[in-house]
Amino acid sequence: MGTVSPFFFTTGPIENAYFNSTEVLALKFLNDSNSPISVRAQVYGLNGGKDLLFDTGVINLDSCESTFNFVNFEAEGIPVPAQFEVVFISSIKSGALFSVWGYHIDENDNLISNPEHRVLHSELTKLRNICEPG
Repeated sequence: MGTVSPFFFTTGPIENAYFNSTEVLALKFLNDSNSPISVRAQVYGLNGGKDLLFDTGVINLDSCESTFNFVNFEAEGIPVPAQFEVVFISSIKSGALFSVWGYHIDENDNLISNPEHRVLHSELTKLRNICEPG
């Protein structure tokens, strides 16, 4: 993310072992600043340890630009985690906004919103650094 110290935001641990568990995550990124920024999201499985399941890589956003990434665990060859955490990394402290939207797939392959796994930017916790697995 360049030479600037990154800023971290986390969902914290999310329980996913019950009925209608989240199988697909939508990770939303918005640059609400007046300058270009770099962002990234990492999804960790928390089944006893902390394992990196998915990494968006660095995403560059111009001012007032947004994008999203879908993480379909099974399509990515990742077993649906019983618990997970999403960590967002930003090149700026304020102006980068994030949200997470969980979905399960019904018997007709439709994406159904899982409101228990919707995490808005105001619900994220800012971290000074993150625990790197390994």
